[in-house]
Amino acid sequence: MNFFEHQDRARQNTQQLIGLFSLSIAVMIMAIYIATLFLFRMAPRVWWHPGLFVYVAGITIIAIAVGSLYKIAYLREGGSVIAQELGGRLLLPEMADEQGQQLLNIVEEMAIAFALALDTENLQIQERQITWLREVQPTDLVEKTLELSNEISQLDSRIRLPLVDLAVPILRQNSAKECQRLCKCVHGLVIATGSLSLWHFVLQLILWHRLEPSINPASTTTVEFTSIEQIWPDSLLVLSVIARVGHSQPDASTEDIVYAFRSGVFRLPKAGEQEKPEKPLSCNFTELKKSIERLRLATPKLKQAIVDACAHTVLLDNKVTPSEADLLRAIAMTLDCPIPPFLNPQRGASKQKQSSPKQS
Repeated sequence: MNFFEHQDRARQNTQQLIGLFSLSIAVMIMAIYIATLFLFRMAPRVWWHPGLFVYVAGITIIAIAVGSLYKIAYLREGGSVIAQELGGRLLLPEMADEQGQQLLNIVEEMAIAFALALDTENLQIQERQITWLREVQPTDLVEKTLELSNEISQLDSRIRLPLVDLAVPILRQNSAKECQRLCKCVHGLVIATGSLSLWHFVLQLILWHRLEPSINPASTTTVEFTSIEQIWPDSLLVLSVIARVGHSQPDASTEDIVYAFRSGVFRLPKAGEQEKPEKPLSCNFTELKKSIERLRLATPKLKQAIVDACAHTVLLDNKVTPSEADLLRAIAMTLDCPIPPFLNPQRGASKQKQSSPKQS
């Protein structure tokens, strides 16, 4: 059962609880009514007295309503009230002990992960995301997410992926269940946008890959592919996406995309012996993820060659866009071939085109 099925089941359970609560009120009214009949020595001669029943029912419902409204007003102060009722204590950064500080760090890093998934350009979409997040996370964490989102939106977009990388070691201190829930919450925030952007794809890819050892400690990656022929289609697909992302500007031409793609292809081992398409392949994010997962099963030497070909495709025009840098880092991290955390977004003025690679 996945996260959203759990959510649907929780809603069904809520409806059942409402029904049971209504039934309990009805039973309580009948019990008080019968007790009142005996109190006024009307039973067992009289079992039905409409006036008395209405009076008892009215008083009972009013008492329950007043008590419920008081409790609702009391709990509106937030999750801190509930936590204190359950024996929790307020954690302040300057007064927290070692365990408390660790908990504060985990909460802050979770808020960073959620903040990075929020849409900072379209406020309507962000509001939809926040509404969904409030349904599945405590109010304090949601407020921290909003606070960090405002701060992150003012920073250079190139630091987003390094932020994720820095947050992972602390997030790994969570249990396997909490790490999995974190990934599914980020996925839920992405679904709330109504579409999947390249950044959201990269964010989910990195989070899942870096947290996988905590989610599935027993899982291991075994080598299944030892030759480039076995993963040639997957390599072409990844290079196709890299080439298209790097030339997604309005002034980019089809020739630029093809040139970048074929330049990367010729960096792969035994490229001269393989069949090469005339233009980059088309695919969606699902197909891209499948290809990256297959490339993870290649030998370390092959994975290094693929990352080298991707980097060559990106750096061919001496310019690196934030989207290119994010995707290249994500692919390199997923293939366990890390590259420097920062790439210069402007590695020169304009591309000095070399002669096009020969076709074979």
